[in-house]
Amino acid sequence: MSEGTFDNPEVVEVETDLLLIGGSMAACGAAFEAKHWASDDTKIILIDKAAINRSDAVAQGLPAINTYIGENTPEDYVRTVHADLMGITRDVLVYDIGRHVDDTVHLFEEWGLPIWKSKETEGVPLKDGSKPVRSGRWQIMVNGESYKPIVAEAEKKAIGIENIYERVFIVKLLLDANEDNRLADAIGFSVRENKIYVFKCNTALLAGGGAIHRRRPGPHMVSGVERGIDLRHGGGSWGGNDHDGKPLRADPVQGRVRPGRGVVPVVQIQGDQRLWRGLHDQERRYAEGLRPL
Repeated sequence: MSEGTFDNPEVVEVETDLLLIGGSMAACGAAFEAKHWASDDTKIILIDKAAINRSDAVAQGLPAINTYIGENTPEDYVRTVHADLMGITRDVLVYDIGRHVDDTVHLFEEWGLPIWKSKETEGVPLKDGSKPVRSGRWQIMVNGESYKPIVAEAEKKAIGIENIYERVFIVKLLLDANEDNRLADAIGFSVRENKIYVFKCNTALLAGGGAIHRRRPGPHMVSGVERGIDLRHGGGSWGGNDHDGKPLRADPVQGRVRPGRGVVPVVQIQGDQRLWRGLHDQERRYAEGLRPL
């Protein structure tokens, strides 16, 4: 290959049962859970355009986990989210997040995430009744500089580092020629080598980061590729969260209420999403015909 050209790239074909596209918190969590529930002979592969230790917006580090139920109840959480979103919620989904989120946080602590505790319960794990330091009703404080590497390490141990393809950018999905609405392949290229990858899979999860700021790519770690390739195959949006109009990721820690800011109201229209930050008369009229989540 001459310098500055991409002549005759090597084509690498990889077969797997479950393909996880993206190195996000959601993808790492899915890998961990899939390995737990799947049979021992199930092959699981994860692909990331960068390196999973520092992919995802969480890679910059976080000072807090935004939702921990603790002494509250899932019903309390549902009421808070329902009120904050002015009733435009899917309460069953919110309740499901509320009843599982603490188990996820307990795993994070078990994997090594430092969580602030009250002086009376220092050294006691949260799952054993320790009292976390809170900022507001729902948020608990952590030393989160290594938040993402800690979660990524758990994922590596779960599926094996040999099943992780880093520096591979997925750009195209192929549907099955014989079965409607079934994904068969994902195609991408190495950003370091002159290689094209073809991943053949039985099932796939696309968790590569959406296009935030209303369909424009946002931070450097969120390219918008997921939003682009899923729309070509009928994909849609599931909701919205509190940070500058990002799509809501319905995993426990990211489905959140941030004290002092609240959650952006969302309605769903034919698989697409419209975000609006208030209930002015014009917006009320605009939303009258929309089907709420």
